[in-house]
Amino acid sequence: NSIGMILNKAKEFKDLPVVFTGDLNFIEKSLGYRDITADVLKDTKVLAKDTMNSATFHNADPNAFKDIVLDYILINDGFKALKYEVVKKKYNNRYISDHYAVVANIQVVSRGWPAVVAHSSVLILDSIITKNILSFWLVLTPTLKW
Repeated sequence: NSIGMILNKAKEFKDLPVVFTGDLNFIEKSLGYRDITADVLKDTKVLAKDTMNSATFHNADPNAFKDIVLDYILINDGFKALKYEVVKKKYNNRYISDHYAVVANIQVVSRGWPAVVAHSSVLILDSIITKNILSFWLVLTPTLKW
């Protein structure tokens, strides 16, 4: 039970700010999503006042996957979510992945503690700390075929 393992690890660090990110391969209406966000971890998309509702997965055909959200930035109560967005930019007229970049601006609530960051299958393009606001730019790494 990977959700149970993730939640147990987040609970081990309950006194620290925790961020968990990744392509979890389940949608927001699923049992998996409900289970992972029911306790210690919460979705920045839901928590942020400045938020948007957009697919995070497109598989190179955005019209076919308009509502598919598979990628999440989850936080515990050591952070406050300020902003959540999905970046749909193309580079050289191509998507760099079959997923869009997911961005969250979060503010540390528990002052004086280092952040514990866990992630799976993501590339952190930029991580900036300014005035206690931590901004993660995450994009799933594409599968390379030779």
